Amino acid sequence: MTHLLLTDLEEQEVAAGKTLGQRVEEIETLTAGQLLRRLREQGLPEDLEQRIDDVISRRNRLVHRLFEDPPLVGAMA
Repeated sequence: MTHLLLTDLEEQEVAAGKTLGQRVEEIETLTAGQLLRRLREQGLPEDLEQRIDDVISRRNRLVHRLFEDPPLVGAMA
């Protein structure tokens, strides 16, 4: 996230008087996929990009598909 803040800070934002706090607030609203896309635009090493993508995929399965797991649903019922 810090890398994005420092490398993605556009001159227009500086001229407009955006503070670091405002930039942090904007970045915190992005989804994990949006953050990865922004990092890719900065030229991540391919192996690091793949590792981050794998973490996001595992996180999404846990958060978004947790209740699609039949053993878990059965245990909760």
